[in-house]
Amino acid sequence: MIVVYAVIVIVWLLIRSKDEGKSEILFIVGLITCYIIAVMASLSPITEFQLDESVELRTFSPAAYPFCIQQLRNYTAYTIRYSLYFGWPEGILLFESATWDNQSEFIHFLHYSFGLMLGLILLFSTFLLVGFLTLIDKKGVFVRDKPIITALPILIILQLSLILLLISPLLFGNVIYGIGGGIVLVISVYPTFQEIRALKRMKTH
Repeated sequence: MIVVYAVIVIVWLLIRSKDEGKSEILFIVGLITCYIIAVMASLSPITEFQLDESVELRTFSPAAYPFCIQQLRNYTAYTIRYSLYFGWPEGILLFESATWDNQSEFIHFLHYSFGLMLGLILLFSTFLLVGFLTLIDKKGVFVRDKPIITALPILIILQLSLILLLISPLLFGNVIYGIGGGIVLVISVYPTFQEIRALKRMKTH
């Protein structure tokens, strides 16, 4: 979440001006960043803790810090359980799944479910931040006449980053990540074309 907030605030500082509001752009930036972070938080590096001879705790990447996804495996009972924590590698338990059999189809279901849950939490926090920044813009606090940079290169860089991130999971058959990333890319296309048209209009004047 810290990374998502940092990206949105930096972009907001770069593109804000008196000309027009950029709430839509900030939301798209947040959406792409949320998806990237949620996927990264579901992948390696994985930190493993051996709780006893038969129980292993696996903590996934801290990319979404302070949130993290954990997986608890019991090799004797042949069971698995997923958890979402506020804090890494330890913290406050936010949600915990039931205990499932340690089978690949159940593991994939829980993994994608908790990744989606994390993504929705990040997206909700993005709504709150963008709303707060929009209020600041409406009050006209410290607004420049012209932006430091247009939103177009920022959107393109984020879109390319998303595509590059999805290459590896798709090669290993993680179609769910590809579908989700494709939806995010499609949503971000319209604001990108709007920025292109806006730049063309500026050049003609």
